[in-house]
Amino acid sequence: MESQDAERLACFAKRAAKAAKAACEEVAALRCCLQRTGLLRPEQFQAELHRQHFLDALQTHPCGRYPPLREVLSVPEVLATTAPFADTNEIGQLAATSRSIKTACRQAAGGVQIYVCGGFSAAGQLLSSIERFDPEMGYWKVLPPMSVRRSFALGVTLRDRLYICGGSDGWQALSCAERFNPESCCWEELPSMSYRRSNSIGVPLCGRLYVCGGSDGWAALNTAEYFDPDCGKWELVHPMSARRSHAMGMATSSGLYLCGGNNNQQYLSSAEVLDPNSKLGCWNLLPPMAARRAEAACASLMGCLYVCGGLELPGLFLNSVERYNPELRMWQQLPPMLAKRSNASCNVLKGCIYVCGGKERQGVSLCSAERFDPNVGHWEQLPPMLAKRSYAIGLPFAGNFYVFGGNDGQHWLSSAGLSSSEVFRPETGHWQILPPMSVRRSHAVGAALSGRI
Repeated sequence: MESQDAERLACFAKRAAKAAKAACEEVAALRCCLQRTGLLRPEQFQAELHRQHFLDALQTHPCGRYPPLREVLSVPEVLATTAPFADTNEIGQLAATSRSIKTACRQAAGGVQIYVCGGFSAAGQLLSSIERFDPEMGYWKVLPPMSVRRSFALGVTLRDRLYICGGSDGWQALSCAERFNPESCCWEELPSMSYRRSNSIGVPLCGRLYVCGGSDGWAALNTAEYFDPDCGKWELVHPMSARRSHAMGMATSSGLYLCGGNNNQQYLSSAEVLDPNSKLGCWNLLPPMAARRAEAACASLMGCLYVCGGLELPGLFLNSVERYNPELRMWQQLPPMLAKRSNASCNVLKGCIYVCGGKERQGVSLCSAERFDPNVGHWEQLPPMLAKRSYAIGLPFAGNFYVFGGNDGQHWLSSAGLSSSEVFRPETGHWQILPPMSVRRSHAVGAALSGRI
């Protein structure tokens, strides 16, 4: 009798294991289909799976009362431990959730402020000046200037320092680099890059500053290098597969992604990725974009690269949009923007991509603005900016989108008859005039930086 029961249990266990295996295969196939169609992002799936595991563990091991987030952030030890790992944009988004949390975030951020450096002045002269805007207090402060005048430079924040590299002084492309310390309010000269570069791509990755491509003043470059703050020197990495100036790029945990640009002969649709952790340090080719493009708006959202508009040929402006998913290794065509535009201000705010201004044709700047919500899947027209702007600085902070300076197609923007800076507040759906910068600027560098060290 007992042996018969054991045989029945064994048979039942085999059938159950077979059914469980079939169910797992079906779930995996369904997940793959949903991801390929764009209805499910890998990040969504992993987040929900983690949530379910957490709820199961919580039911098994109840832990009683949960303290509010504002109480957790008020613990000095917690704040001191977590604040150094917080990005300034993430701190701003968290601060916008409630007034009580905002106070703790101010302590964590040490006073996040917006820096604007260099560019062109009203008379087309190059600038070395830098000024800082305090979003909370609403005023500008002029700071010590950079060591050289420059435009078309790159600016990157890394370890609570503002790095400015390359650009042009009006006569030639630059290789010099410098770093601003907000605590001492001083510039520090850095070793020069291996190549002169303007209109290059710069991103922070793995604690280093990577600089790729650009133009040396005569030709587009395929060289790339990184600056290691710990060693205090530049190191060359393997060259890219193509020469790229005015390209688009982003950094994720899986590598540094670059696409498009201009190689002096044509606009590019090719794309490639660098894995900084690989021993070879080589660039790997990715599937090309559907369109050749340069000077496009670019944003990173949920691990995907969004490329919006740009130029397909000189004078041929685009409104098409594509998204690259590193998990699926494929580009996906998205609904086009409502306006054709290049050299627009673009960034991510509250899970949406904002694109403002830019040029719709040569010499004609736009004041229109729109945003894309990936969960909805279409572009929404926003109220126009208070001034037409291309080559402006667009930065998100504390749930709002800030735009500074730029070119209106006729002259450089400043306080002379035009609002040089403004902010879009999603909760009101309106643009608001901000105090003007001290000088007119276009093609400048902007970044949000914490005063915390």
